[in-house]
Amino acid sequence: MSKQLHSRRKFLRTLSGFTGLSMAPNAFAQINKLPLSDNQEMPLASGKDKQLDFLHLHTGESLSTTFFSGNQFVATEMSDVNYLLRDHHNGEVYDMNPELLNLLYDVRSALGTQKPIHVISAYRSPATNEKLRKNSTKVAKKSLHMQGKAIDIRIPGVDVKDIHQAALAVKGGGVGLYTRSDFVHLDVGRVRRWGK
Repeated sequence: MSKQLHSRRKFLRTLSGFTGLSMAPNAFAQINKLPLSDNQEMPLASGKDKQLDFLHLHTGESLSTTFFSGNQFVATEMSDVNYLLRDHHNGEVYDMNPELLNLLYDVRSALGTQKPIHVISAYRSPATNEKLRKNSTKVAKKSLHMQGKAIDIRIPGVDVKDIHQAALAVKGGGVGLYTRSDFVHLDVGRVRRWGK
C-alpha cells in the first residue's frame, strides 16, 4: 500500500470519528449567532483558546490570530480578521461572522494541520458580487460572501477533496468543492453541499 493511500485512509478514519463527535450537542452553537461590532466581546461556553493563520492570496497579507480566548471572541483580533478578509476589489471592510472562524477552526482541526489557510475570497461588497456575477454563472445573486458568512479557501499541501470531506463532517454550513479552480467554499448558512 502506498504511503499516500495509507495516510488518506488514516485521515478518513480520523474524520469518521470526528463526524461522530460533531453530532453531539454543540455547547456554543446557539450562543454565537451574531457578528461582533463596536469592540463588543461575545461570551461562549468553551474556554479553549482558538488560533488561526491566514494568507490572503490576492493581497499577499498574512495574519496569525488568537481570535477566541478566555470564553470570548477577542474584539481587537476580530478587527484584524475583518480587515484581512475585506473585499480585496475595493477595500471595503465588513464584520465577518465569528461563527465562520469557528467553522474554519473546526475544519483545520479535523484535518490535523496547523498550516495557514489560503484565502481566495471572503467578504464581497454587493457591487463586487454583482460585477463577478456578470462574468460567471457560479456567483450567487444573494451570496453569503456579502454578509460576511462565507469564504473560499485552500490549504497548502492538503488536497481540496480532503478539505471538502472535513467540512462536510463538521456540518457547520454550506460546502462547495471547486476542483478545477482548486478551492473549497465554506459558509455558515444552512447545511448543504455542491461540486465534485
